[in-house]
Amino acid sequence: MSNPAQPSFVWQLYHHDLEPNSALFAVRSACEPVHIQLNEKEGNLQVINNLPTTLTGAKAHISIYNLDGSMAYQNDLDVTAPPSLATDLGAVAWPATLSSVHFIKLELRDADGKLLSQNFYWRALPEHQDDLTDLDKLQTVTLDAKVARHDADGKCLLDVTLHNPGPQVALMTHLQLRRQKSGERVLPVYYTDNYVSLVPNETRTVTVEAAQSDLDGDVPLVVLDGWNIGVTPSSTADVAVALNEEAQVSNWPVMGIPVYYGPPSDHVKINCGGPSIGDFQADTGTTGGKTHAVTASIDTSAPMTGPEAIYQTERWGGNTYKFLMKPLPAGHAYTIRLHFAETTFDATGRRRFNVDINGKKVLSDFDIFQEAGGKNKAIVKEFPNIIPDNEGFIVIRLYSGAADKATINAIEIVDSDAH
Repeated sequence: MSNPAQPSFVWQLYHHDLEPNSALFAVRSACEPVHIQLNEKEGNLQVINNLPTTLTGAKAHISIYNLDGSMAYQNDLDVTAPPSLATDLGAVAWPATLSSVHFIKLELRDADGKLLSQNFYWRALPEHQDDLTDLDKLQTVTLDAKVARHDADGKCLLDVTLHNPGPQVALMTHLQLRRQKSGERVLPVYYTDNYVSLVPNETRTVTVEAAQSDLDGDVPLVVLDGWNIGVTPSSTADVAVALNEEAQVSNWPVMGIPVYYGPPSDHVKINCGGPSIGDFQADTGTTGGKTHAVTASIDTSAPMTGPEAIYQTERWGGNTYKFLMKPLPAGHAYTIRLHFAETTFDATGRRRFNVDINGKKVLSDFDIFQEAGGKNKAIVKEFPNIIPDNEGFIVIRLYSGAADKATINAIEIVDSDAH
């Protein structure tokens, strides 16, 4: 869909007010006549040649960066790509030292070294291929941004040169043209590229084009934002650069929409990441994390374990469970039982995570495999004398420790004296 008939946030290449969206630049890249890509399903590199002639003497370069910006792998490949064909360059030799989330930069150059195509991906490890939450760990990269203005034929033309001087990847740098005094957007605007990701020490230039008349006599202001983007403001008589403050998370409006947690309860039995099993209810009360299921048999011989099926589903990754509890009689408290089984890793030290209950850490670098004595073995950790917070909630937070992601299979909360 090129554009929507009314304000919308999905699918379209450009907004109803002519603001170009990231989809426009993604589609333009994907549809270029000669294109280099990672086949993410098969894990191999490909060159797509839609021209009627063979591409000969070309070079493909792949570089892989860890989350901290360090180079994990790079390689050059010779390319001969017949016309109207996808040419396979072979599987990527993924190194064993990759971080949980990492970045793949691809470049294709012709025989003279001219850049024909480039592509950029962020990828999670196969064990948790949908979990990109560690992107939140990226530190802010303050870009060097220089703008050269050269007007011609009634057009304001700006060459914006972006340089990443930091040690980490600068992800999804977004440029937007505004009027300096009013702060209003200039529309329409044409960008040679946008939503640009820069690896350490990389420099890219984006040309911005707008009608001089659309500036209304004001100075053009290029504002930047992105996933982890900062910029040092600068200004001359002809052009200015600044951070897009409105796009920063700290400036997002607080909506104040109330959250309903259901009626207060005096007991909880939740099958984390799965459906109702016996008296364990379907997964509820949580934010964050992903669900996963296995069919492997689970050893439930340990004390206090539940039915086998609850250990065949899990919620993994950073997540928080929040339950509204009934006040208990004086002298009573709740007992929390957390159910675990390691169904992914088959050695100690592969998964270590933390658990907080109402802000207090109760498990530190918890290793299910080590505690249970092996893979596919259920274990229950019990915590007595838990008092709800001042608002009546019990909050259970699971998050990463020394290795991989947190995981949980089921939760029980019961009155310590009644059960």
